[in-house]
Amino acid sequence: DRYIDLAPGYGWGYRVGFREAPYNYFTTYRNLRDALAGAPDGDQPVSIPSWNFLPAPATDSAAGGMTGSVDATSITIPYRDLFTVGYRYDAASHTYARYDDGVRDVDGATGAAVAANNIVVIQTEVHFTTDFGLDPAGNPKLDMTLVGTGNGSLFRDGKRQDVTWTRPDIFDVFTLRNASGEAVRLDPGQTWIHIVPKDWTIPSQ
Repeated sequence: DRYIDLAPGYGWGYRVGFREAPYNYFTTYRNLRDALAGAPDGDQPVSIPSWNFLPAPATDSAAGGMTGSVDATSITIPYRDLFTVGYRYDAASHTYARYDDGVRDVDGATGAAVAANNIVVIQTEVHFTTDFGLDPAGNPKLDMTLVGTGNGSLFRDGKRQDVTWTRPDIFDVFTLRNASGEAVRLDPGQTWIHIVPKDWTIPSQ
């Protein structure tokens, strides 16, 4: 197990003119693959652990550890003003439309509307620090505790299941379990993950 740090010097990123820096730095899958091929040991195979997905989309909303879940067709991730994220469930497609400050999110390359099959919320210790320097705008950086255990939620198929997450090591994926200790599994498809402070309340209905 290892990480390869692809610094900007590998040439994988580019800036666009229709956004202000530092929010205008983009890349593509192909750019990243090409940059990785030129990095030390970048051509060596690596085993990447996977999240716990169901083998096929659930036909039973209680499948995959969702027993005891509650309805959740509207979700709010309460970031600061102008950056609040919302999701609205569409029963016909079994996906969630994503909104940023009330505006529907679309793929910048294709124009296709974002349609999420799963929304995972990880609640943990989050604080600002200067231990790792400052961000490009001169502000302290966020430090998050991403190993150990904590509370969270999975939104799937119009339902909410509050969970306990565990992650023993940085090379592991998050494991989600419900109140009965049963593994909670994701639907195959697009997944959005939000890491938020552990004292936040995530409204849904």
